[in-house]
Amino acid sequence: MSSPHAKPTAKIPSLRPVQPIPLRADDGRAGFFLQDSMQLSREPCVLTAPAMMIAQFFNGRRSALDVQAEIARLGGGIVPSAVIEQVARVLDQYRLLDNETARGAEREILEAFRAAPVRKPAHAGSAYPVDGRDARELLDGFYSGDGGPGPLPEPPTNGAGSSRLLGVIAPHIDLRCGGPTIAWAYRALAEAGPFDLAVILGVGHYARGWPAIATKKDFETPLGVSRTDTAFLDRLAGRLERDLFEDELAHVREHSVEFQVLFLQHLAPPGREFRIVPLLCSSFRRSVEKRTEPVEEEPIAEFVRALSETIREEAGKVVVVAGVDLAHVGPKFGHDRNADEEFVAEVERKDREMLARVEAGDAKGFHDYVAAEGDERNICGHAAIYTMLKVLEPDRPRAKLLRYDRMVEEPTASAVSFASLSVEAAEGREGGSG
Repeated sequence: MSSPHAKPTAKIPSLRPVQPIPLRADDGRAGFFLQDSMQLSREPCVLTAPAMMIAQFFNGRRSALDVQAEIARLGGGIVPSAVIEQVARVLDQYRLLDNETARGAEREILEAFRAAPVRKPAHAGSAYPVDGRDARELLDGFYSGDGGPGPLPEPPTNGAGSSRLLGVIAPHIDLRCGGPTIAWAYRALAEAGPFDLAVILGVGHYARGWPAIATKKDFETPLGVSRTDTAFLDRLAGRLERDLFEDELAHVREHSVEFQVLFLQHLAPPGREFRIVPLLCSSFRRSVEKRTEPVEEEPIAEFVRALSETIREEAGKVVVVAGVDLAHVGPKFGHDRNADEEFVAEVERKDREMLARVEAGDAKGFHDYVAAEGDERNICGHAAIYTMLKVLEPDRPRAKLLRYDRMVEEPTASAVSFASLSVEAAEGREGGSG
């Protein structure tokens, strides 16, 4: 393996997008587990706190001597360049630097993904059971157990609900804590009757493509295989200047779409097939920083317009599903404040104020709320929710908050909030499409 840097004056590649999760050893020493969504390395990488401090200066423009000087300038003392180089070697070993080592691993993963007949479930065996019967029983329990909406109607899609339903907003949080909340969204979908196509707007947590990324792969879970509507994607891609499949690698291990496919399959009665359109929305951070509406960026406006037009060409019933979570707060997510009871209550108050804009179908108002606070609560569903509301704007969408909850992670003193909502067309308008 070639070294990521030849000498102290050579530029060190930047650290790839990873999430440093604080850890504390039994002896009290602090450290960080570097969570890589792409899992380019088969082994986890843990850095000491001093090593993590050094790694944060790797931006692709600094050499070891530059990093040394910057740390000294900020009052961190003189760190030997050999120590800085050793941190870079460790990160390179774990494929966590943006260099040829990591890119080679990415190419191998993407080639294997494209060669496979379907997208295999990346989270079966960890987030939910590998066995289909066990997975079905788990999801059944989310409906009938504590916090759930009650058992699904019989038959599951009996058309007894609203014909104005346009879609749902459902969490993609760890199913062990969020399963019952997710079930609220899918019960609303079940009550609205059969659908032919589900357009799924997931979150590209570490996606590089912008503003959205698609894959033509069918999705497999323990409950079966859901067919991706490649003809729909071809029509959508034909309306766009940018390559919709450029960052297809982002789909390989992303859970936000996978979890929604699992719940959609659970709804479908035997013999009832539906198609999916798996899309990942990437960050609208630039619009937050500029305090401008996302559709003022032409690529976003073009994508919203193209997706709305392609949906309206469909003859069958179309539903839009946003697989999103809400706030991410606490030290794990970059805050210097623990997610204690007071902080979590403050987050809930702001979440509910923000969701009131979603309930009103006000995409701009929702974005403005997030932007006004500089997205300090790290709303991971920002882009997908905004996109959903803009795509459905011709139907004058209105949402209803079905259930709100949060998960507090005691070891990291951090928390994630999430909610389920149903989204309907305004009175006098039918939901669905075509």
